[in-house]
Amino acid sequence: MDIKKKIAKRITITFLLIMILVTFSSKTIIYFTTPKVVTVKIQGGQISNDQVLKNISYSFSETTSIKFDKQYSTPLKVSKINSKEGNSVNSGDILITFDTNALSDPISQTQDDLNILKKDLSDFNTEFTRNLEDQLSAINDKSDEIIQLQRQINSNSALLANMNTVINSSLDENADLTNIDDPATLSQNIDADKKQLDKLKVELTRMQEDYNSMKNSGILNGTSVSEIQKNINKKQKELDDLNNLSSNYSTIKAPVNCTIAKIYVQEGDMYDGSAPLLDYRTSDIPTKITANLTDEEYNNLKDYVVTNPKCSIVSFGSTNDGTITGIERKDNNNYMYITMSSFDKLKNINPQNVSIKIQKNSKKYVALIPNEAIFQDSYVYVLNEITGFLGKELIVKKVEIVKGEYNSKYTGVDQGLLGNETIVKGTDREISNGQMVMINTKVTE
Repeated sequence: MDIKKKIAKRITITFLLIMILVTFSSKTIIYFTTPKVVTVKIQGGQISNDQVLKNISYSFSETTSIKFDKQYSTPLKVSKINSKEGNSVNSGDILITFDTNALSDPISQTQDDLNILKKDLSDFNTEFTRNLEDQLSAINDKSDEIIQLQRQINSNSALLANMNTVINSSLDENADLTNIDDPATLSQNIDADKKQLDKLKVELTRMQEDYNSMKNSGILNGTSVSEIQKNINKKQKELDDLNNLSSNYSTIKAPVNCTIAKIYVQEGDMYDGSAPLLDYRTSDIPTKITANLTDEEYNNLKDYVVTNPKCSIVSFGSTNDGTITGIERKDNNNYMYITMSSFDKLKNINPQNVSIKIQKNSKKYVALIPNEAIFQDSYVYVLNEITGFLGKELIVKKVEIVKGEYNSKYTGVDQGLLGNETIVKGTDREISNGQMVMINTKVTE
C-alpha cells in the first residue's frame, strides 16, 4: 500500500511538473511569437499649422516725392543717377544729373522765333492803324457828302415852297409866270436827292459798322492782334521754360538728410516733370508691413485671417506680435497687410530678413492621432481586450478612417473613430486584423 501511494504521489508530482513546464513553454513561445506594439489613447483637439510668409516689403508714411515744378514741353535726358534705393544721403547731395547742354540750340531757335513774332506784331499794328485811319477818313467824307446833299434838299424844298406860294397868289391876278422854273421838275429833283440821301446813309452805317467791328476785333485780313499776341505769349513761355530748365534743373539735390525710398527713372530716360523722379523719407522706421502671397497662400488664408488676425513677426530669431489688418487680390497679385505695436524694432532690418508666421488652427476633431499610427495612409489598428486560453488577451482590429487636416505630427480624423479608443502607433513587426498583440513595456508613452 505504501508503495502504491508513493508511485501515485510521484506520478502526480511528475504531471504537475510537466504541466508547469508546458505552460511555461507555451507562454514563452507565445511571448516571442506575438507582435509587441506601442499604443496611444486617442484624444480630441485641433490641428495647428504654422504658415510662414517670406516675401515681405515695408511701407513708410513719411514719403515725399521730388519732381520738376511743373510739366515741361521739352524733356531733359537723365545723364546720371548718383544714388540707389535704400541709400542714406545728406542735404545738398546730388541725386540726379540732367543733360542741359542740349538746350542751347532750342533756346537760340525759340529766341529767333520770338523776335520774328514781335516784328510781325509791330508790322500788323502799323498796317492795322493805317487801315483804321483810311476807313475813318472815308466815313468822314461820306458824312460830308450826306450833309451837303441834305442842305441841297432843304434849299430846293424851300424854293419849291416859295414857287408854289407865288403861283397860287398869282393865279387870281392873271400874273405872268413865264420866268418861274417848273415846280414839277424841281419836285422830281428833290425826290431823287432824297433817295440818294437814303442810299448814302445806308452806306455810312455799313462803313461805321465795318470800322467798329475791325477796331473791336483787332482782325485784319483774317489775322487778329490777339492771335499774334497769343503766339508771342506762347513762344515767350517756351523760352522762359527752356531758360528755367537750363538754369535750375541741371542737377537734382537732396533737400534734407534722408533715405532714398524709390527711384522712378533710369539713366538715358527723357523726363518732362509730369511724374515723380524719386521718393525719399526722413525716417527709416516702417509704418506697415506687406506680405506678397502666392495664390495657394492667399486661398489658404483669405477666410481664416478675417477672424484670426494675430500673427508673429520674426527676424533674426526675435519674435514680435503682429496684427493682420487686411488681405486682398489686386491687379493679379495677392497682398496681406500687417501692423505691430512698435515698428522701431524693425529699424535698419532689411525686409528680406523678416518673415510672418501665422498659426492656423483647424476645426475641433474628436480624434487626433499620431501620423505614425496610420497604416498605408488609410487605416488604423484599434486595441480590444478579450478573455482567451491564457486569460486576458489583446486583439487588434483594422479600422478604415477618413483623414482631415494634418501637420507634421498629428492628423485629424473625420470618420472611423469615436475618440475614446486606444490604437497602435508602433509595432516590432507586421500585424493584421484580429491578431493578438502584446504591449511593448520597454517603450513608455
